[in-house]
Amino acid sequence: MSPPQDPSRKRTAYIALGSNMGDRIGWIEKACNEMDARGIRVTRTSSLWETEPMYVLDQDRFVNGACEVRLSVHALSLP
Repeated sequence: MSPPQDPSRKRTAYIALGSNMGDRIGWIEKACNEMDARGIRVTRTSSLWETEPMYVLDQDRFVNGACEVRLSVHALSLP
């Protein structure tokens, strides 16, 4: 059995971000701002890359990136 976890302990997680609809970069910015508003502190963001779609090819190109966040809940418990 693992020891109890300190609920005040901050954890680092990495979240992939991407969009191929509308204002692609705007949606990624909105996602980062929404995490900050919910107490998930975005500490770093990657560069953004434009990529071709995979598997379903009949769709717009994607903008993809990632961010590093600090949070006080276990990443698997995020909705």
